[in-house]
Amino acid sequence: MREYHVPRLLLAIVDLVHQPGKHFVFRSCGYLEQAMVDLIDYVGIDAKRSFEDAIMPVVEIKRKYGGRIPKIGGVNVNVRARLLEDEFRK
Repeated sequence: MREYHVPRLLLAIVDLVHQPGKHFVFRSCGYLEQAMVDLIDYVGIDAKRSFEDAIMPVVEIKRKYGGRIPKIGGVNVNVRARLLEDEFRK
């Protein structure tokens, strides 16, 4: 990731977003455990959106990265769309 994608694309995009003082929220689905430290420390993302319990429970994400970036999401939209409100709240 560092060799091919980050230097050419992601670092430039994050830098452009940061220049006027904006926050970069990284949006991604899928398993990114091996890249999270690089995304936070090397790329400089300010937040990560879209966590799914099937991939890594949001409680685990909070334990690992809670002091470093905010978590946005944690609810599988597909599951939410299929449950009645009472079921979802449980």
